[in-house]
Amino acid sequence: MSTRITQASLSVLTDLADYRILSLSQVAHLHFGGKRAARRRMQQLLKERLVERVFGAPADGGGRPESIFGTSKAGLQLLQSRSILDDSLSFDQVGSLNLHHQIAHQLLLGWCRIHLAHLCRTFSQLEVRLLSFNSPLAVSPRTGVPIIRTEVPMDNGEQSAYFTPDAAFVITNTAQPKSVLFFLEVDMGTEPLSSSDGGDIRGKVQRYKQHFRMKGYKRYEKVWDVELNGFRLLFVTHVASTLQRFSATIKSMSPSDFVWLTSADRMFENGISDRIWCAGGCLERSPESILGGLARPAPLPKLKD
Repeated sequence: MSTRITQASLSVLTDLADYRILSLSQVAHLHFGGKRAARRRMQQLLKERLVERVFGAPADGGGRPESIFGTSKAGLQLLQSRSILDDSLSFDQVGSLNLHHQIAHQLLLGWCRIHLAHLCRTFSQLEVRLLSFNSPLAVSPRTGVPIIRTEVPMDNGEQSAYFTPDAAFVITNTAQPKSVLFFLEVDMGTEPLSSSDGGDIRGKVQRYKQHFRMKGYKRYEKVWDVELNGFRLLFVTHVASTLQRFSATIKSMSPSDFVWLTSADRMFENGISDRIWCAGGCLERSPESILGGLARPAPLPKLKD
């Protein structure tokens, strides 16, 4: 294991563990602004065996797949030796091996997070704090359970249900200050919109509605030391064609104004802060922004090669 790791390399390794996997472009957006510098850094970390390549990643447009990276066992040991990760964490909780069947989902979740990080660069008065469902930085050291896993007491006499968002985050306007809570769900088209056992999008939204009614979201006030008066549930679909079916399902569950929809292509074209969101699933209404009056286009900058 390298004993001369730089702070810059340690920062890349920490993000790689937090995001679980990162493509070369994602590494570049987070740390370098260009693929050449990102490629050099990742080749160095590969040589030192602190990261490993992730195989089986999908290629856009049928072309050559972009390099995808995950934390190696040596990388985990280094992060634990620097007290960045808890010593109780296993490699299964940090590495990429158990993500091979959900690489596309994990990458899109990563892109959503990168857009939120870019939002903070664009709006200096905004601060984003986020917990991801499978980040080793967001689990209870005592139980190994994700911090954002939530139990929802059902009001129909049925047994309590659990749900785990893909991510939970709060945006704080430090100039006021005011904070808004969001739950994020990335949809790859693999979950049914409706089913008899509740293991579907409709059942998921019902659990969020109950969470809203029971004010279970108030526990995040202690997590981030903020005051909260509700939340919004954001769905990002991997293709725009899914929005129409999503819209019909969400509108049929009225009241559902707290559920907002968008697609990945809208996010990449205009940025996560622009008016790209369909409130209540209503595609026929003018789209809104998660930033309200601060809305403006803020797409990711083009990477240098």
